[in-house]
This record gives sequence, structure tokens and C-alpha cells, in this order.
Amino acid sequence: MRTIIFTFSLFLILQQSGFAYVPINYYVSTSGSDSNNTCEQPANPCKSIKAALDKTQTGSVYRINIANGTYEEENMGITDNSYIHLQGGWDNDFIQQTCRPATTVIKPKSSNNGSFIFTYITQQAADIEISLNCLTLAEDSQGNNIHIAVSLGAPASNKNVILDFDHVRVHGFTNQVLSAEAKNGGKITATLSHSVLENNPAKNGVIWVTAKDAGTMELNIDHLLVTNNGMNTTMLAPIYISSSGSGAVTTSIQNSIIAGNQINGNAALDIHTRNSSSSTFTMVNTTVVNNSRIALALFASNNSHNSVSLQNNILLLHTLSDDAIYLYQNDQSWISLNANYCIVGSPWTSGDTSHISYHSTHEVHGDPRLSSTYHLRKGSAAIDAGICGEWINNGGI
Repeated sequence: MRTIIFTFSLFLILQQSGFAYVPINYYVSTSGSDSNNTCEQPANPCKSIKAALDKTQTGSVYRINIANGTYEEENMGITDNSYIHLQGGWDNDFIQQTCRPATTVIKPKSSNNGSFIFTYITQQAADIEISLNCLTLAEDSQGNNIHIAVSLGAPASNKNVILDFDHVRVHGFTNQVLSAEAKNGGKITATLSHSVLENNPAKNGVIWVTAKDAGTMELNIDHLLVTNNGMNTTMLAPIYISSSGSGAVTTSIQNSIIAGNQINGNAALDIHTRNSSSSTFTMVNTTVVNNSRIALALFASNNSHNSVSLQNNILLLHTLSDDAIYLYQNDQSWISLNANYCIVGSPWTSGDTSHISYHSTHEVHGDPRLSSTYHLRKGSAAIDAGICGEWINNGGI
């Protein structure tokens, strides 16, 4: 399975800005001072990220350039109509950025018990665009309950929230790393790429996204490692996706690994659709294995639709004989699942199965022979078994 074989590494690249306007640059350094009026000069940076954020104004685009170091921050709220880039990895002179997330660490002050690192709770019909680049987000030694939260308030009919994690490492969170709720007709787009979410107790799950009340949620994941989360907790699922009340969720996962997580919920990937909502889920070239529960669970109830496409994936529990997929449907709902060139084990169905459509074509059988880092070893049945990965004339795949 050629395209199951991928190298998971944090490529040292810089994120290219997608904003239409030239950003205003602010600078932050552990040797700076929050008494500086604007922090707009590299020679006069702020000392805290919060101080730089407090100086921003709605309607403008800001790039917060953060020098290497550890920053113990108070609750940093970002309000409506904000366009913020947080970029770590800068040297002390702000001449060169080297993207190593471990060199720029954000953690809460010990006095911030029970609060969040970032909180986006939007109440007006305005847009938010936030990106995090080349950073580590870490729980402090006090075990503060922190996470990144987005909740669309009312009215939100014309509102868009865009979140982008690129080359970000997160560890130690006792709550969700990211929770996002799109509702009232608003839309949230969250993208996580070339990042690592590991060693988070995360009792309610690592990534939790939902769409309800005609909201739209779009989750894009590429080159994400989700591992060793949920230890000594009652973690719901590493990735939990839900929709209800005419909400719609679209999820794309590719080139990722979800492995070695302790789960007391249903599955490593847990997808629920309820009450006239819909979920469309696509996963390519991804390994979901060695978690304490099954790889993928799909639920559809009360006239909802749950559609899944799997291609070139490995979905296992511990052995090839374990159930990898669970499907439950009732009340005029339907589930459609198509697996192509995958190692998927055996599906398990329950409820009213009359509207469950499951098709597995070109299924690959045999031990995937995964290494300790969950990549394929010599002799794996998955090597060269897939349909993707052929080079074409224009140099793409």
C-alpha cells in the first residue's frame, strides 16, 4: 500500500500568509517590556504575548512574532473581527525564524487555575482568522484546566471563524486541545497540519468539533500525530465529531497517525449525527491502530446522514481479528461507508441496520508489520498494495 507509507516529520517550513492585507508586525521577547507603547519595533518588543494582543484593534491584520523562549501567559482572549498570526521560532533580533516548536513554548501562569490559553467566544456577526505557527502549547505543573475554545454565539448567520495550526506541538492539556462549536448558521474552519498532539490527559477528548442549529463545521487534518493521550483519565475519544439540528460537518484526514491512546468512550474516531444533520468524512493514507478502543465508530439517528470514504488506511485495534469499525443506525437515518485498499478488520453493526451501506473493495489482508513509530516495516502486506502515489507528468502525486 504505497501511500500508507509516509514519513511523519515536522518539516521546517514557514507558513505563507493567506490574508489579503499586509499585516502589522508586533514583536514579543522574554527580554522585552510590556510598558512599550506599541511593540512594533524589533528593538522594543513586548514581554508577554497577552500584552501584544491587548494592543491589537479589530478589523486589522496582525502578525505576532515571538522570539524563542518560554512564556507564562494569562488568559488571552481574541475578540470578533480579529486577524491574528502567532509565529514562534524567531531569534532575539527577529532576523531569522527557525521553525522548531520546542523552542517557543506558551504555558499558563500558575495563578490561571481553571482558565484557557486562548478563548474565542464570538457574539456578533464578524469574522475571526487565527493562525498558530512554530509553537508549543503546554500545560503547567499545576495541572490547570486549559484548552482552545471556539463557540459561535448569536447572531452568527454571516460569521466565519478560521483556525490554523501549523507546526504546533501540544502536550499536558487536561481538557480538549481544541473544542469548536459552529451554530446559528455560522461556519468554523479548523486546519491542523504538521503538528503533534501527545501526552494530553484530555479527559473529554483531544479534538472535539460539532455543528448544530444550521451551523457548518469544516475540519482539515494533514500530517498530524495524535498519540499517548488520555492516560489515567476517562477520555471520550481522541477525535470526536458530532452534528445535530440541521448542522453539517465535513472532515478530511490524510497522512496522519492516531495511535496508542487510552479511550473510555467508543472509538479513536467517534462520529455522531443526530436530528436531521449530516457528516461527510474522508480519510486517506492514515493509520489508526493500538488504541484501547476500536478505530472508527459511526452513529446516525433521527433522520441524519453519515457518509464515510476510506482509502489506503490501516484501522485496527490490537490484532487483525479485532473489530475495527462499529456502525449504528436507527430512525430513518442512513450510514454509507466505502473502504478501498484498506486494512480494516471486521465491521460490527447494530440497531436498525436496514439503512447501513458498507462496501470494502480491494481489501488488504495480513499483518501490517508496523514499527514502534507506526510506520510500515519490510514484509508488510500493505506495501505497494494501494492505488495512490503514482507520479504523473507534472510532478504531482
